[in-house]
Amino acid sequence: LSSAALAIGSDISPMLIRVAKMLSRISPKLGTQKLDSKWISRDSAEVAKYDNDPLVYRGGIPARTGAEMMRAMEIVTKGTPRIKYPLLIVHGTADKIVDIEGSMQMHARAGSADKTLRLFDEGYHESHNEPNKAEVLNLYTDWMDERVAGSAEMPESHHKRRGKK
Repeated sequence: LSSAALAIGSDISPMLIRVAKMLSRISPKLGTQKLDSKWISRDSAEVAKYDNDPLVYRGGIPARTGAEMMRAMEIVTKGTPRIKYPLLIVHGTADKIVDIEGSMQMHARAGSADKTLRLFDEGYHESHNEPNKAEVLNLYTDWMDERVAGSAEMPESHHKRRGKK
């Protein structure tokens, strides 16, 4: 997971959460908070690419989307202890888009015996688009390579389609 939205920010009051949930029912398409692209990356070229991407939504987060994201965070939090597979969580310590606390809580609560939390000092939201992107991408590939190297070789019969030679 990379900077996943796993927890509601500590700066969001319970009253605001209740109002947001109410708004999602009354006016689900109402635009709320807009994303400030300057917090995507410390790399200005990456921010410019984001700003010039015609597929990026520019409006405020629709009220229903925000409420459903909060609901999903609750579901994921409750299910975190059931995670048994290898887990890599990456987050920048200066992420202003998603609260880092969610990543730290997931790491602490995940049921997996093989879990890694890697925090990048002063990193913004898109760790893989930061000035140290090579370090981040190497972390991803090294982490996966370590786990693939430890897996058993599949028998040849597993690669053949059933009933076909």
